[in-house]
Amino acid sequence: ASPQVPGRVPVRIRLARPKDAAAVAAMNRALALETEGKRLDPSTARRGAARAIRSRALCRFFVATQGGRVVGQTMITFEVTDWEDGLLAWLQSVYVVPRSRNQGVFRALLDHVRAYVGRMPEVRALRLYVERGNRSAIARYERLGFEELPFFLFGASLAEESVSGLRAESSSGAGSPFSRVKARSVSPRRPLRSKRRSS
Repeated sequence: ASPQVPGRVPVRIRLARPKDAAAVAAMNRALALETEGKRLDPSTARRGAARAIRSRALCRFFVATQGGRVVGQTMITFEVTDWEDGLLAWLQSVYVVPRSRNQGVFRALLDHVRAYVGRMPEVRALRLYVERGNRSAIARYERLGFEELPFFLFGASLAEESVSGLRAESSSGAGSPFSRVKARSVSPRRPLRSKRRSS
């Protein structure tokens, strides 16, 4: 739980449960609309939330509650780093409902995640990405000790017909299934990492 501040409802952070899928899906839809102007399909968002919550081998999904109501969320996913023989933890899907903003919910989520991954000896760093135009979020993360990384973030669209073609090519033995995959766009996002704190 976060430190109690007079006049504020205490914030509690816990792992998301299957029953939280509807609340998480609603927050993800709001997040996509607010930050990228995208409207997520409700049923897809609900299935995606349920998948993330149950996929403990791939990620951890946390929710923040006030008075028993879910008011915020974040997820960490893991990436293997062979260079450092460990894992990189990526902070994703950070959202706080409007009525609970400026009440310490965001900071409680971030502090909880930092403490959580800090107890995992195999995690080498905590990273995140932010839309380049989201100046307020960038400034907030920089104040919290994150620094910009010297990378571009690329993405390749995998249309169903392309995926089917690659599978057919792979099954026939005609070359690598990745031989025709090309990066079609550069994501306008800035990768950030958390600075290591000196002990």
